[in-house]
Amino acid sequence: MLLFSAAKRGQISGGLVAKSLISVRAVIEIKRSRRINSGVKSLIAASALALCLPAVASAATIINFENGYSDDEELTSPTELLNSLGNASGVTLTAPSGSMTVEATGSPGGDTIGFVNDTMRPNDTDDDATADLGNFFLRTTNALSGPLNTTPVFSLSFAGGASSVSGEIWDIDGTSVNNTEQWNVTANLLGGGSSSILSFLGSSNGSNTATSLDGKAWAFSFSGLGTITSVDFNFVGSETTGIGAAVDNLVIAPVPLPAGGLLLISGFAVAAAVRRRRKPAA
Repeated sequence: MLLFSAAKRGQISGGLVAKSLISVRAVIEIKRSRRINSGVKSLIAASALALCLPAVASAATIINFENGYSDDEELTSPTELLNSLGNASGVTLTAPSGSMTVEATGSPGGDTIGFVNDTMRPNDTDDDATADLGNFFLRTTNALSGPLNTTPVFSLSFAGGASSVSGEIWDIDGTSVNNTEQWNVTANLLGGGSSSILSFLGSSNGSNTATSLDGKAWAFSFSGLGTITSVDFNFVGSETTGIGAAVDNLVIAPVPLPAGGLLLISGFAVAAAVRRRRKPAA
């Protein structure tokens, strides 16, 4: 009888200990769950705040053909252009085969020229006091003949899109017999739509800046339109021979990344890790 009672007391005592351990574990698990839930809620709140933060713009890409190119270098199509440091830019040039070349300034170079300076200066010479053609520029070759106003002479497309695009077309002039040069530059937008800028109309080849940009730059710029996916360069002048475009100093700003974008991604990653930790061991 005494042995039975001792055994009974041992069972009761053991049961109480087991129950106590279960209770302690339950309390610990509840507190742990509350901490986890609180952390997840904090992550969600931080993520929501991150989405409200202003966008942060990355550095713009400059393409001026000063590094990585040589005189009379014909560019295949399509080809990714190099930035001002000679590295890949994410900007792709598309044009008919053999129609685009990099040209050195100040001399004809090979058997073709970028543009003719009619004001008694060497060909391919910067005659603009407010712009800089540099040592190299992009040009169309003498293989072009018109009319060219049915399709783009060349196009630029932007990996990831662009928030703004600007650049220069040089030496927009014409002849005294009403043969004109003019360009229609069109920005194509993500989701459809476009915006166009009509260039200066060159109708003479002299030094009159009202009718000729001989050796001078005409600047174009697109911004505030949304995401620009590509830009087309269309010739709309009346010339059918001697057509050319000298292009330089392209500046492409990428689409800004929301300031909280990375924080939001990190928050989701941490939340996923927390959920994995909460799964019971197999």
